[in-house]
Amino acid sequence: MFIHTVDFKTNEIAYKIFIRGSGDFFYMIDTRYFTLIVIGAALASLILLVATGFTPVNGVKEKYKAKLSGKNEIPKVNSTAEGTANFKSKKDILTWKINVTGLTNATGAQLYLGNKSVKGDIIVDLMKSDNQSQTPLGFSMNGNISASDLQGPMQGKLIMDLKSAMNNSQTYVNILTGDHPDGEIRGTVKISLSKNQTSNALNTTSTSASNITQGQK
Repeated sequence: MFIHTVDFKTNEIAYKIFIRGSGDFFYMIDTRYFTLIVIGAALASLILLVATGFTPVNGVKEKYKAKLSGKNEIPKVNSTAEGTANFKSKKDILTWKINVTGLTNATGAQLYLGNKSVKGDIIVDLMKSDNQSQTPLGFSMNGNISASDLQGPMQGKLIMDLKSAMNNSQTYVNILTGDHPDGEIRGTVKISLSKNQTSNALNTTSTSASNITQGQK
């Protein structure tokens, strides 16, 4: 049941919804507050989607990024080295590029399956790439990952399976050195949304919430 009222302090038109509860008891909801609840729920859903691996649609290529640091190692490593690893979806492959500063003697660069709190299993040997070069402050390397490069628990699976693990923050990059053969810097791979993509997603969510609340009037 709807009741039309006017707030004389703000001149806003309000609609009150009475919902029958148990027996003859009615719950009253002011739709002005109901609108805020709907919008808040929609925004919370967007945040949840991003946190659990929301992937842009409409042909947007997925991008992923990992920030490499010694503090992410298990146990933590006291190292001044740091770096980034970027991945980009391209058809049935993932292109990648790693930039590291503070290190010139890496003995390994590997992609692991596992979350930030565990020592996982190697699924891609990135060091096989021939595209490696020294920089004034460290080194960089790049390459491609196809299904045939997957090994360990990912062997025989598809790139879409790897991307699914990345969407859920279940992979990490690890850089090995002679002083730290188990890894000197490491970082969890996470999906990366540009400002435009985040803005478009928020606009879509806001529009959806507005459409829902318009139906109350």
